[in-house]
Amino acid sequence: MLPGMSEPSLDPGRGPPPAPPTFQIAATGGGGGSAALAGDLRAALAAGWARVPAPVRDRWPLLLVPLALGLCLLWWHEPTVRLAPGMLVGEEPRQAPADPADPAAAPRVRGTLTIRPLARYELEARVLSKERYRRGPEARLSPYDLALGWRVMSDQAWLDAMSIDQGGRWFHVRPKADWIDEDSVLNNAANTHILPADDGVLATLHRVRRGDVVDLRGWLVAVVDEATGWRWQSSLSRTDRGGHSCEVMWLEAITITTARFAR
Repeated sequence: MLPGMSEPSLDPGRGPPPAPPTFQIAATGGGGGSAALAGDLRAALAAGWARVPAPVRDRWPLLLVPLALGLCLLWWHEPTVRLAPGMLVGEEPRQAPADPADPAAAPRVRGTLTIRPLARYELEARVLSKERYRRGPEARLSPYDLALGWRVMSDQAWLDAMSIDQGGRWFHVRPKADWIDEDSVLNNAANTHILPADDGVLATLHRVRRGDVVDLRGWLVAVVDEATGWRWQSSLSRTDRGGHSCEVMWLEAITITTARFAR
C-alpha cells in the first residue's frame, strides 16, 4: 500500500486554488457532442493536474517504484496452508507398469509431441512447494512443478524444521534442525513435473497451495518431440537422486483433500 499524502498548505499570497472545472453531457445527434465531451474531459484533467503541487508532479515516477514492488510481491507470494503436526499421508505412491494392451495406455499426441505412458501412477501427498514455469521446451506441456511429500514429509513438524523451494525444475531442501536426515527426506518426497491432461485439471492446479494435501491420478510418461528429437522421460523410482530423478506425470485427475485433515 502506498503511503498517503497530505494536502499541501495554501500559500496566503496566492489565495485559494481555483474551483474544479465543470462540464455537462448533452444528448446530441452527431459526432460533435462526443468531440466536445472529449475536449471537456481533456480540459478537466489538465486543470486537475495543474493543481497538483510541483514537487509531487516532478517526483510522480518515483511513486511507481513501491507500486511495482507491491505488485511483484502480490504476484510472487505463495499462499501457505499450515496443518496440525502429525503424519498425514502414511502411504507411498502407487505405481504399476503400463499395459500395452490397455487402451488407456495409448500414446497421446500434441502437435509434434508424443507422450507415451510408462506406468500408472497414483498418490496422495502434501504439497511441499509449487513452482510456475513459462519458458523452456518443458513449459509447453508442464506449466507447474509440485514438490510432493508423504509419510514424514507430510508432517508439519518436519516441514517446520526445513526450508523448501524450487527453481530451474529442481527441488531444494535445507534442514534447519540436526535431527533431519537426508534419506528420510528424499525417500519420501519427489519433485513432480505436472502435465495437465485438460483445462479442468489445469484450473484445479491453479488453486493448489503450498501445504495442501492433494490426490493425484495419472501416468508417468516419456515425451518425445518428433520434429526435433527432444526427449523428457520420467523416473520410475522414488529413491534415485540427482538429474533425471524427477517424475514426469501426465495428470488426469486431481482433488484437493486438505479439508479432511483440518482440525
